Amino acid sequence: MYPLLTVISRHISGTIYDNTDQHRLQSSSPKETVVILSITNGAAIVRYRGEAMIRPRMLGHVVLRVRDAQRSEDFYTKVLGLDVRNRTRGGKMRFFTSNPEIDHELAVAELGEEAVGPYPEHVGMYHMAWELVDMDELKDAYQVVLDNNVDVAGFGDHGEIKGLYIRDPDGIEIELYAFAPEFEKTPLEEILTGGSLQGTTAG
Repeated sequence: MYPLLTVISRHISGTIYDNTDQHRLQSSSPKETVVILSITNGAAIVRYRGEAMIRPRMLGHVVLRVRDAQRSEDFYTKVLGLDVRNRTRGGKMRFFTSNPEIDHELAVAELGEEAVGPYPEHVGMYHMAWELVDMDELKDAYQVVLDNNVDVAGFGDHGEIKGLYIRDPDGIEIELYAFAPEFEKTPLEEILTGGSLQGTTAG
């Protein structure tokens, strides 16, 4: 048996297959995950089914790679209004939060000015989203965006939720959204700009 299969067999009950032999493990419960694993030229394919799974309580934080940590700190504190929780690695890593009861929701790690990206055609994060209280806060946020010459990426209409899309100094997309059922039938672009397009429409 391959070493990888040995490790899996210690922790997961189910059925495991490889290219040369079939290894069937005894399941102690019908609710346990079944793993079907095939190995071709050293590449493993794993499929999961059943009710056993990881169940996170919540998303703890997101870490972004940026070019300049101080520039990012200026943006995330002065524009987005987050608080700095910590700075480590000689200031090359900064931690931010919008909630004083949480250690941090966002961190940035400095790569240097020569770092490339982000590229919309590459696999990775599309955007992160920050919830605002209501449409009034979203309107105020749009004014802050304009006052600070922040790049507007678009306006999103998702039923009762309206989202303003912007980009941070590294081009990373951020959604600022609010639950606004009273504006469900009104495009956010019209609400914020009076119909004057500033940015592109987001999906």
